[in-house]
Amino acid sequence: MPHLRSIAALIFTACLAGPASGQDGTTITVCPSGCDYTSIQDAIDQAAELSTILVKAGTYNENKINTIGKPITITGEVASDGSLLTTISGAALDADENSSVFYFDSKEGSATVIEKLIITRGAAVGYGGGIQMFRASPTIRSCTIVNNSAQYSEEGSAGGNPKGAGIYLSESDSLIEDCLITENTSFWSGYSGSFGAGIYVKSGAPTIARCRITDNTCQYFSAELFPNNPCGNCSGSSGECGQAQGIGIATDDTTLTITDCLIDGNTTSRVVTVNGNPTLEFDFSAGCDNQARYGSAGGGLYFKNSTVTITDTVISNNWAERYGGIYVSKSAIDLLRCDIRENQDTGIYLYDISNDDGVTVSECLIDSNTNAGIGVREANLVLTDSVIIGNSIGVDAQEKASVNILRTIIKDNSIGGGLGGISLSNADDSTRVALSESHLCGNPLGNAEPLTSNQVDTGYPSDQVAIDEGTVVSGSCTATINVEQDGTGDFTTIQEAIDLAPIGSTVQIGAGTWPGGWTTRERAINIKGTADIGNPPLTIIDGGGTETGITVVGNGGGQTTISDLIITNCFTKDGGAGMSVGNANLTITTCIFQQNQASVDAGGILFTGSTATLIGCEFIQNTATGSQGGAMLLNDGSSVTISGGKFNENMALNGGGAIYVADDGHLTCITSSFRVNSVSPRYQGGAILITSTATAELARNYFCGNSPNGIGGNYTDGGGNTIDDSCGTETVTVASDGSAQFDSINEAIGAVGSGSTIQIAKGTYRENIDTLGKAITLVGEVDFFGLPATFISPAPDAGESTVLTCASGEGPATIFKNLAFIAGYNPGGGAGGITCNGASPTFTNCLIADNFGSNAGGLYCQNGSEPQLSRCVFSGNGGGFFNAAPGGIASTSGSNPALEYCILCDNYADNPNAPANISGDWTDLGGNELLTDCPIPPCVADINRDGIVNGVDFAYILEKWGSDDPLADLVGDGRVNAADLGIAIASWGPCS
Repeated sequence: MPHLRSIAALIFTACLAGPASGQDGTTITVCPSGCDYTSIQDAIDQAAELSTILVKAGTYNENKINTIGKPITITGEVASDGSLLTTISGAALDADENSSVFYFDSKEGSATVIEKLIITRGAAVGYGGGIQMFRASPTIRSCTIVNNSAQYSEEGSAGGNPKGAGIYLSESDSLIEDCLITENTSFWSGYSGSFGAGIYVKSGAPTIARCRITDNTCQYFSAELFPNNPCGNCSGSSGECGQAQGIGIATDDTTLTITDCLIDGNTTSRVVTVNGNPTLEFDFSAGCDNQARYGSAGGGLYFKNSTVTITDTVISNNWAERYGGIYVSKSAIDLLRCDIRENQDTGIYLYDISNDDGVTVSECLIDSNTNAGIGVREANLVLTDSVIIGNSIGVDAQEKASVNILRTIIKDNSIGGGLGGISLSNADDSTRVALSESHLCGNPLGNAEPLTSNQVDTGYPSDQVAIDEGTVVSGSCTATINVEQDGTGDFTTIQEAIDLAPIGSTVQIGAGTWPGGWTTRERAINIKGTADIGNPPLTIIDGGGTETGITVVGNGGGQTTISDLIITNCFTKDGGAGMSVGNANLTITTCIFQQNQASVDAGGILFTGSTATLIGCEFIQNTATGSQGGAMLLNDGSSVTISGGKFNENMALNGGGAIYVADDGHLTCITSSFRVNSVSPRYQGGAILITSTATAELARNYFCGNSPNGIGGNYTDGGGNTIDDSCGTETVTVASDGSAQFDSINEAIGAVGSGSTIQIAKGTYRENIDTLGKAITLVGEVDFFGLPATFISPAPDAGESTVLTCASGEGPATIFKNLAFIAGYNPGGGAGGITCNGASPTFTNCLIADNFGSNAGGLYCQNGSEPQLSRCVFSGNGGGFFNAAPGGIASTSGSNPALEYCILCDNYADNPNAPANISGDWTDLGGNELLTDCPIPPCVADINRDGIVNGVDFAYILEKWGSDDPLADLVGDGRVNAADLGIAIASWGPCS
């Protein structure tokens, strides 16, 4: 007991007599006064393992700070805006070979953490002015390493080849994350070399994540500053001048991982004397200094004898005389989703890489480098799913190079009269290039115009360049290829057009009935049928009852789009009669799948391992006679999103009359309708069946009359789904002249149930419409040109009001077609034309014109509304001043209207800071035009705007004779008469 009391007394006395020493897990502080310590090194020396040393805000002049192997955290203070407040500076301290600010050499591991510090003005001779690591792997987190240097010296081995001015790592596995390494300088002269002004790594396996390595410099001391150096004074020609390599990051014999970083603005410069003063300049043109200039390589990154993985990283605006972006020698490197752009000379240069190593570049953008995008010499390259654009040369395949290019676009490579898309001008007879499923376009050779046949500058026999049938070489990079049955297009068959379509081009298929049985051949292209405003598409793909309509196969991460087609009468003994989609990314818009039949699965579409989006598509009477998924089946992890769809009368034998989701598939379905789909009575999911291995999310959909039940299996209910046992099928008529069942639109709405159709005759109706949440279709008539001829405006006694209100949970099965909503006036709130409040109806071929509203003139969407609008026009609508409202459409509070082929023009906002056409979130489904002014016909008598005045225009004038029709009243005197006909006669023929 006396012995224990003595120990306790000693501890108590020590606590009173001196600064606190750390205990495990405690925090001790450092500041100029009033803290536990005034020196960081003293705090480290006394800290226990797992302690945290909090260095208070301020500047601390210390160097060679050594954690002596302790697992501790050294952290600075941070301002409320995230800026760092603690600076560790090596300034005004004596320098020797180890005068780094931080020095790790005691086998520190990841539990030794340096974070939230500015580390600056370290000036080591040779290695690591900011941080130096030898056989240590601390974690460096959220630090700024700035304005440190690795000094050159003519004395001593370390100073002869300065490396890693910012950070030097040797045999280190450190994690460096969320750091800024900037404006650090590594010097060199004469025979010496300079490496990695930002970071240098020798051996080990470090990781650099979410860091910015910017504006670091390797500076060359000219001959006059070091006259004793034999290269510097142009004597001693026995060897080359030293080189600056890897100015941002350089490695040797290292396994390195870089992810989500920016490597930018790293460069070389030289120091000369001007009037006796050292001066920095970037001109290396004089004397021996020119040799040093041409030795610089890898302005951004330099890798030698290393294994490197780089992901999601930008390498840009770096400068070295040769290979300004990335230089790789005797190393294996994988680049994924990187952007290598605007570097001096070559973006990526590969040299002396064995077959066992090799280089893979995937999903990268290599853009606007001043020489080649990629140069390859004595190396193997696999280049996939990338874009090489705007360089002097796309790919420079030099001697003993092997280059395999897959699903890659090489376009517009012509900077400075370059050598085209692919150059073999420096190749030998062992050089090989193979292109598969790729596209070369717009790559002139020299100063020539873009070639239409060959953009590969070989200089060697053509058998050195293998181009498969899936690769397209074209002069133009943008193309619309027309397919017409009468021979007036570019091709007469769809398959021929697809086979020669460049990646990203559009195959436009004319009106008519075409055979099925064609495939997209792994091409990321756009396939469009001929649309008919307000009606089904005019392009029909007919399988003849014997074959699959369309096969879409893997497009290599690209995007294939298909729109405006009717796919019908297709058959398969397997799965996917209308369309079979395998391992592809696909968007399908406004297509109709009708009366297709599969003996097994998926009468309409079979998705296998694919990702797809379907917008505004219809599936009608498709059948899977032997198994599941009458309209659609998802398997093998497919993920499909459907919006605005219609599934009517599809049938499957044993699950998912409309949709069957299986095998880890995922379905998202919103604002769609499912009517009278069915499976055999003993099975489940008359509309949708989700198996136990699949998932689904359903929101704001309408289900009616599906049997034996609407939905089978578990799903996430996003709200707003309506499930009815039966569907209304009534059709009623409305006419303002008393000739129909109803005189009033609102009366008809009140009389019918969901599923009904209200046909409204042409004319003007003065009433404020509310659909009361019913899933009904309101259809107006069209005029001679297919434009709405049924006009709805507010009731005469309605005062300030909106023409149409949908505020009772209407979904996509509430449909408005061929209607004009005009002259609404609502300055008190909402829109003048249409207000959707928590509603998502469908509008097709509608006109919303000359309305005014406090929140929007034409359409106001609030509280999660997602209406679908196709081929609608918003014109002459105005928005109120105080709400900064647009004239056309306003989307607020989680709403997201979707527009396709819509025109917004001549709309205005009273508030000059508000947009005229649209504000808030919305989805652009393509084909939309947001204009200041509405399009003007090429000539006044061209009423249907087809570019020619002919009998069609004459017929319209005669039909409207004696009326005040604004289209036929060419003179504008309020009456269609002989004066208008005279203008049409005088304008006969093509418009000029």
